[in-house]
Amino acid sequence: MGRVTQMVASYGGHLSCSEALTAESQIQTSNRLKEENE
Repeated sequence: MGRVTQMVASYGGHLSCSEALTAESQIQTSNRLKEENE
């Protein structure tokens, strides 16, 4: 949870925990797609 907490802090605390988790999973998905496309 440490990384998610840092993400929330870096967004100025505007994101709720669930929104941060959603953003995290979207980032991981897009990174995975980039790796597959290369």
